[in-house]
Amino acid sequence: MRSSKPRSGGVERESQAITEGCPAPTCFLRISWEDLVELCRDAAARASREFRPEVVVAVARAGYVPGALVACLLRRDMVTLRLPSPVADGDPPVPEEIVASLAPLVAGRRALVVDEVNGTGGHLRRAQEAVRRAGASGVRTLTLLARRSGPAPDYCGAEGDVCVLQPWVARVIPW
Repeated sequence: MRSSKPRSGGVERESQAITEGCPAPTCFLRISWEDLVELCRDAAARASREFRPEVVVAVARAGYVPGALVACLLRRDMVTLRLPSPVADGDPPVPEEIVASLAPLVAGRRALVVDEVNGTGGHLRRAQEAVRRAGASGVRTLTLLARRSGPAPDYCGAEGDVCVLQPWVARVIPW
C-alpha cells in the first residue's frame, strides 16, 4: 500500500459531512446500491487509467461485492482470496497453499486487490503480500472506503472514519 493520500471519488463530500462531530465507530455511512456503483466506478476508472489491472482479487468477505463490481466495470477476471482470521497476538501469515492456489490465476499479471475498507491495514497488506508471493507482476489496492486512521490504499471510493453500512446489510439491520 502506498503511504500517500488515496485517490477518492465523489461520495467523499458526503462522508466528511457525516463524520463531522460524530465519534467513531458509532457513525455509519449508509450507502445505496447507486452510491456503491458510483464509488466503484470512480475508483475503478482511476485504477484503469493509472495501473491497467489485468485481474481483480476480491478479499473475503466484505470485498466480494465491490470486487465483483470493479471486475465487471473493468471487464477483467475476478479471483477471490480468503485469508486466515486474525488471532489475539496479531495476523497469522498467509499459508503457502493459499499462495499456491493464487499463482495460476495471477502470476505475470497486474493485480488489483479489492476490499471494503482499509481499517488497520493488516488484512489488506496481507492480501497484497499473498498476491505478490503468487507471482503477480504488479499489485495495487482499492477499497470502497479509506479510513484516515489506517494506511492509505492506492485507490478508494471515499475517505472517512466511519463504518460503511452496505446496501445489502442496510436491508436486514433496522438502523
